[in-house]
Amino acid sequence: MDVLFIIIGCFLIIMGGMVWRYKLLELVSQYKEDSEINRDGLARWIGINYILLGILINVNSVISMMIEQISDLITITIFTFLIYLFVISLIYGGNRYNKRR
Repeated sequence: MDVLFIIIGCFLIIMGGMVWRYKLLELVSQYKEDSEINRDGLARWIGINYILLGILINVNSVISMMIEQISDLITITIFTFLIYLFVISLIYGGNRYNKRR
C-alpha cells in the first residue's frame, strides 16, 4: 500500500513541476482557456500545490513504512485528509486567477 502511495506522490510531483515550469494547464481537469486572467499565476499556484501534495504523500508513506505499528487505516485516513485539504486549497486559491462571471 505504501509503495502505491509513493508512486502517486512521485506522479503528483512530476505533474506539478510540468504545470508550474512549462505552464501545461491542459493537464489539469476542468481547465478552460478563456476562463483565466493570469495564466502564469494559475500555473504556479496549481504546480506548487501538486508538488506539496506529492511531497506530503511521500513523507506519510515513508513514515508509515519506517514505523511498522502504523496500520494501513491510519495511512489511508491521512492520505484522504491531504487530498481533501489540497482540493479545497486549489478551488479557493485558483479562483483568484479566474474571470468573474
